Amino acid sequence: MTDTPEFTPAPIPTEQELATFDHRTVPSPVEVVGDVRITAEPSLSSLHPEMRERVAAKMANVKADHAIFERQFIRKELEDFSHRLKVLAGPGKDANEYQRESYGIVREIYDLESEAARIEAELEEVVGHRTDYDDNGNAVPVPVYRFAPETREGRQRALQDVRYRLAQIEREAPARRTAAAALVQQRIAAENEQQAIHAEAKKQAEAQLRQERVDHLASAFAKNRSSNLG
Repeated sequence: MTDTPEFTPAPIPTEQELATFDHRTVPSPVEVVGDVRITAEPSLSSLHPEMRERVAAKMANVKADHAIFERQFIRKELEDFSHRLKVLAGPGKDANEYQRESYGIVREIYDLESEAARIEAELEEVVGHRTDYDDNGNAVPVPVYRFAPETREGRQRALQDVRYRLAQIEREAPARRTAAAALVQQRIAAENEQQAIHAEAKKQAEAQLRQERVDHLASAFAKNRSSNLG
């Protein structure tokens, strides 16, 4: 009879270990279906125009080994794009709880920072200038903002609120990550327990079947012996 292999529980990572995950290895939310052909090395022409512009700007400072540096810059653009995609759409379904929470925090910060930038741009938008005069009678151009003072005050309060929420997320982020790490640890511990129970049950079943075969054979021996004695 083949012995049942011993169950080896999966290691339970610490929060520090979970925090060191490589963004490049986190599952992507994009799932490719069908026959896809990928070249061994992506070319500059395959990038989005904005990505090509950034690569070209970096290449302008390269004095030698152009091909090597171009490949490195292209890969970096693709890695950054993959990271942005995970921030905006969330990581793939196989990402763990800590990774999902980490990307969720980054997405919340991204959204609030985008909102703050939009409000700041509105507050700074100038539609013209009027002429004022200083104490010496010199003409001084005064910007005319897009929004009236009352509206600007409302926008400034909204900006303060966004900044407060950003600070709140930053304060709460460590506790949120700790809670997410605990979920990972609890899930792995529960999976280990379930697999340990399964392995033990299988072991006991094999032992029970073996004992039944022993009992059956012993019973046959006993009957045979009884017949001989008779």
